[in-house]
Amino acid sequence: MRTTTLFMARVIGGLALAVFVLGCADATWEGAKSANTVASYSRFLRDNPSSEHAKEAEEHIAALRVLAHQTIEAHQKFIETYPQSALLPELHRAMEPLYFQRARSANTAEAYQAFLAEYPDGELSRRANGDLAYVRMLETHPSVATLREFMRQYPESDFATDAQRSLDLVAFKRETAIAHLGVRVEVSPNTAQPQRVRRGFVALVAKEYREHGVDVTFIPTGAEPTPDMDGWLRLDYEESSASGTFGGATVLARCRVRLYHKSSPKDAVWDRTFEAPADHIVKGSYDRDKTVFGNSRYPFWSQFFVPVALWASTEARVQRLDYLEDVRAMDMRANRVALLFARGGFDLVDVSSPLDPQVVDRFRREDDLSNWTGIRIVDDKRVLT
Repeated sequence: MRTTTLFMARVIGGLALAVFVLGCADATWEGAKSANTVASYSRFLRDNPSSEHAKEAEEHIAALRVLAHQTIEAHQKFIETYPQSALLPELHRAMEPLYFQRARSANTAEAYQAFLAEYPDGELSRRANGDLAYVRMLETHPSVATLREFMRQYPESDFATDAQRSLDLVAFKRETAIAHLGVRVEVSPNTAQPQRVRRGFVALVAKEYREHGVDVTFIPTGAEPTPDMDGWLRLDYEESSASGTFGGATVLARCRVRLYHKSSPKDAVWDRTFEAPADHIVKGSYDRDKTVFGNSRYPFWSQFFVPVALWASTEARVQRLDYLEDVRAMDMRANRVALLFARGGFDLVDVSSPLDPQVVDRFRREDDLSNWTGIRIVDDKRVLT
């Protein structure tokens, strides 16, 4: 009887042990799914290589790595490897922002259409439809009415801010448009042929502005602009002698150019001073034109240019990007800017929306002794350093 009891105990104990082992295997799989990490699934595969859940565990590991890598290439590889996986719908939803970012980086009608074909009812579909509408709208030279209708229909668009900014600028332009400009030229008394210099500057300014449809009126020396003038340009020209070579002397020309608008008559919209040799006077020469408007080409004109403004555009609003690294070089192509850092890394930035620049690609090099100094955007997919 005792022997039988011990035998039964062993059998029951063996059964209990078998149940415990089987229960532990199921609990391990449930535990792996509950933790939902690469480590938990890897541990499950190590302890249960022949489990019926082994293939499913491998799929979970691959899916988690796709989410970790955050690349479209990794997602496409998962689809090719596991075309029947039950994880595909969930993974497809999770990758939507990445596909949208690709379309946003390209910023073309074709790119947005491709995204919407993939995610017609996605969380970002309204935003993509708005961006698509904006890209198409730009091709038609939109009017104020078109911009307002765009903002009404697509407030979620990335370009709603740009559209509002455009409307604000249109209104500001209308309020501050320059249709009639006054020009006043002050010439220092020691300048040779001051009247000719004065007439020359006025003619130069008038030519540039009239090409843009702006009427130009001469303001006499010492006079003030008249109320009908939307803006005025003041040029102060002076000459001074400087030592030359080979027994000659150089006339140094200095011209300060200031553009004002009637909305702020005391603050110059544009203020710049140009300085360069205007003429070389050689001993023994006679009857030579000693003004900057002579027949010779003088260095002064290689620097001078006329500021043409059709409205009071004194401010540019852009978003600032700050970097701790030393920026060594920059290149721009269309709406892309490439920034090169001292250690050889770079950022490729989408600046199609100045108020919302986006880093679309980034590369960082390991520390070394190299000193990187140049960068160039080759095309939409290549940057040369």
